[in-house]
Formats: sequence, C-alpha cells, structure tokens
Amino acid sequence: MPKLTERRHLETRSAIADAAIALFVDRGFGETTMSDVADAAQVSRRTVYRHFPTKDDLVFEHPRRWHEQLETIFGQREADESMHDLTIRALLSIAQSIDEHKDQVLAAFSVLQANESLRGTHARSDDLWVQGLVTAFLGELADAEAMALPVLLLASSLVAATNSAIAIWSATQPGSNIEQITTAALDQIDPLWPDALR
Repeated sequence: MPKLTERRHLETRSAIADAAIALFVDRGFGETTMSDVADAAQVSRRTVYRHFPTKDDLVFEHPRRWHEQLETIFGQREADESMHDLTIRALLSIAQSIDEHKDQVLAAFSVLQANESLRGTHARSDDLWVQGLVTAFLGELADAEAMALPVLLLASSLVAATNSAIAIWSATQPGSNIEQITTAALDQIDPLWPDALR
C-alpha cells in the first residue's frame, strides 16, 4: 500500500476510533450505534464497518496497535539481543506509546471497565498476545515440547503484568508513570524467565 494511502487509511481509522470512544463515554457503549459512530466521525456507515467489523473492535483499537508494535519490534531484533531483553524492550516501548496517547487509552479503558459485555473480547485480545509470545519463545528453544508449560506460564504472566500496569496507572492518573509501573510489574515476574531465553 503506498505510504500516502496507508497514512490516510490510518488517519481515518484513528478518527473513527476516537469518535466512537468519545460517544461511548458520553452516551454509553450499549446506547451507541455504528451509525452514531459514522455520523460523529463524518464517514459512511460502510466505512466504519470496513475498518471495524464489530463495535467491540472500536474499544480495542489501541491494544491492536500495541500488538502490531510488538511484532514490529520483534522483527527488528538487534544482533545478540536475548529474547528476554527484546521482550522487555518491546513492552516498555508499548508503555511509552500508552503514555503518548494517555487520554484516548484512559477513555477506552473506562469503557471496558464499565461494560461486562466487552470482557470476552478482552480475553480474546489477551489470547492473541499470549499465543504470539509463546510462538516467539518456543522458536528459541531446542526442546520446545519440554518447555511448553513454563513458556505458556511466562507469556500469560507477561500479558497479566501489562494489564495490571495499565489498571494501576489508570487508577492513579495523572501522577503515575506507566513506564515505571510496567517496569515494576515486569520485575515481579522476572524469575519466571527460563535461562535459555535470557
């Protein structure tokens, strides 16, 4: 996709997501329709569905971007960088991205917290993260089958640590630092890292 076209695509997608979150906060998630979102974003209803097949997807736009960011950083691994160091670097980079878009992230998180119906989508989003990490970690190990359990435990814990950092950060805004909280959360689970990934 040409750079200009891609930039416009991302700008439209961001405008739709931002308009949707604002409506969800103001009116309520259940009370807002996709047509409402289209009107607020000044695009067609078809355009909204082309970017976001479901209303739930609008709430999880930032986590989707973070997952892309994780994949990008993993694809730019530095020479001799361990999987441990690469993963920590990626997660702290995501924390920086959260801080850069704090208002939108906090608003989306408040919508998630207020709507039980979104918990299933949140769980599926977390599963995507866990499976991506498991695949990357097992690819580093000679005996992947024997390490399946500790790797799954580690990947699940990393996702839980990130979720916990966001929850604490959102509860203590505006005085908290998401990168420091994320670092503290990752330090708590550092003993779970197998030596072969360090």
